Amino acid sequence: MRIMSLIVSLMLFLVTLLSGEALAQSKPGFIVFEHPRAPGKLSEDKLHRSLQLAAQELHVSGELQSSIYVFHVSATDAKAAGVEMTSVWKTLRDGGYRYELWVVGEPTDEAYGSVAVSLLKDSFGLSLEQEEGKRLKDSVAMKLATTLNARKLKPNK
Repeated sequence: MRIMSLIVSLMLFLVTLLSGEALAQSKPGFIVFEHPRAPGKLSEDKLHRSLQLAAQELHVSGELQSSIYVFHVSATDAKAAGVEMTSVWKTLRDGGYRYELWVVGEPTDEAYGSVAVSLLKDSFGLSLEQEEGKRLKDSVAMKLATTLNARKLKPNK
């Protein structure tokens, strides 16, 4: 039984490493702004992973041509900026489009899933029923929550 547990752990570790390599080769560039009063810490790795997972769910490429700005703010600062909740905005700047991902409050797997699905939906001009959009966001959040991060694993001594 112990050997089987070790084999499963090793397989998960290898899959995580390999998926990390593939992810590193296809990462879109994020420009992240963390407000000092924003609760928690935004994870660029989780942003990339959520985009990859959402792209798989939507059967689209995770490669985006637009600039992606990420603003992590507190609820109070979001309200002052005219942003009510975690959301995705598409703006036209200097003749090109850019996306703004607003993460309001503590970054959660649900927030990462929501912005990833919304970003890809808008970027690829996809139309989703409300129920389907919620199902996809929940699926991405669940997969994100169960994904191992090999860098955080430490060998036992």
